[in-house]
Amino acid sequence: MAGTLTESIDFLENVVQKDYAQFGEVSEQYKEDAATFKTNMTQVERSVSNLNAKIEIVAESINGIASTINEATVGVTEIAGMTSDITNSTALNRSAVTECMEAVETLRGITAKFHM
Repeated sequence: MAGTLTESIDFLENVVQKDYAQFGEVSEQYKEDAATFKTNMTQVERSVSNLNAKIEIVAESINGIASTINEATVGVTEIAGMTSDITNSTALNRSAVTECMEAVETLRGITAKFHM
């Protein structure tokens, strides 16, 4: 029995304690790895937050550009309408000038008859 007890104590001291010490080292390494992972994930989270903020800035800029383009489109449409109005007015003026010239010629013909 003393031999078995000695073997058990020897097994505990040489095998179990070494395994327990090794388990403690592995546990410590896991703890360090978890801390490193947490630090890395925190950095990733910050990077994603910064990226989201920059994406929002770009989106706001794009909205501003779209708004400016819409305003320019309205302005161009208004100018096109005004140009069309001017073209129509010019055509009416031309027609009126043509009628006036015809009336002048008619009046010249009439006044020519009175001069003898």
